[in-house]
Amino acid sequence: MSEGVREQIEYGDTKVPILRESIAEVYIALQPPDAAPYVVAPRAMDAQEIVRFFAERVEKVEYLRDKMRKRFSKSSSEKCSYQAGDIAYVMGRPFILDVNPLGRSKGVRGGARGRANVSYSIDTETSMLSLYVMKTGDYDQCKSAFLIYGRAIVVKNAATVAEGFYRRLEIDKKPPVVRMRAKRDEFAKVEAGALWVSEDLVPYPIDCLVYAVWNALGVYNDVDRGLYSEQLASVLPGWEHARDLLASRAKPYSNQ
Repeated sequence: MSEGVREQIEYGDTKVPILRESIAEVYIALQPPDAAPYVVAPRAMDAQEIVRFFAERVEKVEYLRDKMRKRFSKSSSEKCSYQAGDIAYVMGRPFILDVNPLGRSKGVRGGARGRANVSYSIDTETSMLSLYVMKTGDYDQCKSAFLIYGRAIVVKNAATVAEGFYRRLEIDKKPPVVRMRAKRDEFAKVEAGALWVSEDLVPYPIDCLVYAVWNALGVYNDVDRGLYSEQLASVLPGWEHARDLLASRAKPYSNQ
């Protein structure tokens, strides 16, 4: 491994960059369209531990690279179409999709109300999201399988953020239950006793979810703006970037 401006792992003829972030886990991801691998690791993780982590997963990495190369060799477009080899994002994290047929061996008897039953499994170490659908070439089925995972992650994280908001602001109330809706004008809003978060938040980085939830709960609880701003800045330094990204409704990633 060489160090300096950028750490990297020497992998055959390939140089694998190591990106340090404020995260608790390490994972491997691929950069489209040429399936170049890179590692995302906690800032404090020992360099040799990262090397060992990657070396133990080389076989999986080669499998994923083959999937992506086959996908992108058919098209120069990087637009995510929810097929094997595509990259999709959940909370700002890239996942390579592995689309598989969902057969009767998994206990499926057919679609419900005309729609196929779909499911997913996840390999967090190599950032692979396996989608299981009745018809692997059906865009809506694949997207539905992906969103099952995406919604679950966003709702779970939103609930954690909401709990943190009430604890930080010392509000003696129970946080509202978190629910999700499809596209709406607001990314998050408290309504009918629930905190509703938009399905559009799925690909956005976690900072955007934090800002959206804090903003919605701040308005709902009529929190003093000075106290709100002070606590938000301590929880989310650089929150203005998240605010501006959501305000412009710009897509955080070009392929989704």
